[in-house]
Amino acid sequence: MKIVLCSVPGEPVHFDLTNKVRGLGNLPVLPKFGITALAQWMWKNGYKRDELDFYDMDMLLPSDDEIRAYFQSSKPDIVGLSAVTSGTYGRVKKYARIIRSACPDTMMVLGGNLAASANIVLKKTDVDICVAGDGEIAWVKLLDYTKKHGRTIDPGVLGDIKGLAFLNAAGEFSFTGFGEKLPASDMSLVPDYDLLKKGLQDQPELLKNYFRPARESHWFNHDPRAHESGRKPNIAMLMVNKGCVARCTFCQRPTKGFRAGNVPELEEHVLYLKNNHDVGFISVSDENFGSDKKQAFEFAAIMKKHDMLWAATGVRCDTVTPESIKFYADNNCVALKFGIESGSQDILDLMEKKFKREQVINAVKWCRDRKIFSPLAILFGMPGETEETAKETGKLMAEIALATHSHPAEGKDLMYAIPFPGTPLYEYGQQVGVIGSTVDDEEDYLENVFTAPSYKLSYVNLNGAPVSELLFWDLLAQLEAMRYYLKETGRRNNGAQTSAYAAHEVESIIFKPTPVFGNESIRDIIIRKIKTRKWKTSFYPFASLFIQRKIIPSPLAARVPRILLYPIIKLLLLLEYYVILLYKRREAFSYYRFISPKQKVKRIGEDYRRSILSKKPVPSKKVISLRSIVMENRKPPASLSEANRIELLTGL
Repeated sequence: MKIVLCSVPGEPVHFDLTNKVRGLGNLPVLPKFGITALAQWMWKNGYKRDELDFYDMDMLLPSDDEIRAYFQSSKPDIVGLSAVTSGTYGRVKKYARIIRSACPDTMMVLGGNLAASANIVLKKTDVDICVAGDGEIAWVKLLDYTKKHGRTIDPGVLGDIKGLAFLNAAGEFSFTGFGEKLPASDMSLVPDYDLLKKGLQDQPELLKNYFRPARESHWFNHDPRAHESGRKPNIAMLMVNKGCVARCTFCQRPTKGFRAGNVPELEEHVLYLKNNHDVGFISVSDENFGSDKKQAFEFAAIMKKHDMLWAATGVRCDTVTPESIKFYADNNCVALKFGIESGSQDILDLMEKKFKREQVINAVKWCRDRKIFSPLAILFGMPGETEETAKETGKLMAEIALATHSHPAEGKDLMYAIPFPGTPLYEYGQQVGVIGSTVDDEEDYLENVFTAPSYKLSYVNLNGAPVSELLFWDLLAQLEAMRYYLKETGRRNNGAQTSAYAAHEVESIIFKPTPVFGNESIRDIIIRKIKTRKWKTSFYPFASLFIQRKIIPSPLAARVPRILLYPIIKLLLLLEYYVILLYKRREAFSYYRFISPKQKVKRIGEDYRRSILSKKPVPSKKVISLRSIVMENRKPPASLSEANRIELLTGL
């Protein structure tokens, strides 16, 4: 049997990419953990290594002709497309069409987070079957099925395999439930670098992109030990656990629950990386490192034992204590990143973060007290966000800075929430009418929402706020952080409203790249995307850059009354917005496409504070969770096909 597994690049289909793009960023390319897990389960179940080929399109970035030639030559019986994010839709549609033209009889299967949109993928592309949730068991059962049935879709047989989505003979959408998990004894989180190298075909030199010099990474180069002459130079990515204990309402979940990795297996792999790839640094790419405290301590001890410096880019603030932070620091930890998201407890509750804002301050303080780098990850734009909640976030940023003797401009990444299929946020978008529910509407969303070079430019306005307000949220938080910080430092300095930093120093801090999502800084992402595509004209967000560089860092601006300063800033942002819209029309880019929907959205809590100029908070109805709102508004499905679609979009 001829089997091919393929990775799909995450960038939008119209981006003109080159191989150089995979060599950029603070951290290496993430190994294809999903593909190597599928391969390992295949081999455990009797399939031979020579039956499988890996075509790493994400790393090779082949042309259409190269893809066509590869599949015309290989003629596989079954192809598996790994679509890790919803933003891969355009490429999946294009690649599936090329593969189908080269291999008309090949069974084509898609897995990854894009499978949350299986109803669209199956009806609008050449993909035959989607796998949702854990995919190892379903994949091997599909291989067995394809041996007997080829590309034929037999609902009677496929219906017994958990994790599958397909269309029956009448074109109705069928879903068999999310995929089965592997038994704990069979789960492996260790990637197979021999398979990764095989995926590079005739370009094995690209394997270097799975590693990165630590001295060039802001995650590690702040620590003096990173510059020791005898230390191995490279960073490698590693998964220590799978899944998360939380269910944040904006987050796509590829698996249900949380499972800890096997520590002896991880230790063996760390030694392999150290001895074979000059690795002296490990970046843990978990969603939820540290929830299993015993296992986390065992892993940290391994890092110390083998003299590896390490960082974890996905940690919950409620899983750490002063004692655990001390233990991590004593065992070579140099960075921990917490998903803080907001300074408003109402927004945190709406997200189902399940922690208190005070826990955020404590966690970051404990880290910085131990000289562990801990950048802030902030997310604006959830339903319920207002200028008041943005102010609360700014205050939190300042409180953390004051508690850690730092500056509020240091170590932060400010993002805007994007509704991903399979999340309550996405379903809420459909319920309020901003995201359509027809196949054509959902495809239009998938093809356009991820095409801009930043989340703010791609923002989908499910909030109901006017454009002038929502463009201001991230900058408002920074302005308020500076105001509160300068006020408190002044109070502590007997009334002299001063900062330990000059304005030009604050500006340099603001534009210093900081890590985000365990991969690249926001600034790096924007620069990379600009450099790797062909722009017909130059464009710069002139107002935002001016505000970031000149107004936010200025102690003088912090003294200007809000009633004078903030309307001017909002006017500048609105002017920039209209210029971008004109630019978008000229270049046909999807900037701000979903920011001003035709459908008017009722804001959560109609008693929200309408202006930051109000001195007294307006009482509003306490919102527990966006999930509860979605469940209350969910209508009974009109058909089995619709019930299947809703079950899949509800997510894990």
